[in-house]
Amino acid sequence: MPSNAFSNLECPNCGGQLEPLPDGLSAKCEHCGSKLVAKQSTNTSSKSSNKELEQDSPRGWNWGAFFLTWIWGLGNNVWVSLLIFVPIVNYAMPFVLGAYGNKWAWEKGKWKNIEHFRKTQKTWALAGLICWIVGIFIYICIVFTSCAAIFS
Repeated sequence: MPSNAFSNLECPNCGGQLEPLPDGLSAKCEHCGSKLVAKQSTNTSSKSSNKELEQDSPRGWNWGAFFLTWIWGLGNNVWVSLLIFVPIVNYAMPFVLGAYGNKWAWEKGKWKNIEHFRKTQKTWALAGLICWIVGIFIYICIVFTSCAAIFS
């Protein structure tokens, strides 16, 4: 694939401009750093062949991994998330999982395509956010109930 084939394409992660790499078969996003590789696929319904981009691994923050840590890890076969149960390490793990979660989940999972991956991770993020909001609400209720009992 000629390197100028990437000139009008956008990154599937962030929408940034793709910069062709010297090999002419891959490009790197100028904004988020994702690497994309051109792959040749033949279209069986016609004699022509088309080229499509295959992503190395998604980049960016994973809120589902950050909020749900080990639960998200079990669901995505990312066993390193179980380090959340190791004292002292557990303080850093939500941030490590948030930063590297997309990469690890992409490598460990069997995804149909990048859209399927993104949709699944978005669902994890929403579930994690809901769990955190419910947890904070329960905590506030317990604090107010305790204060009411102390001062009555």
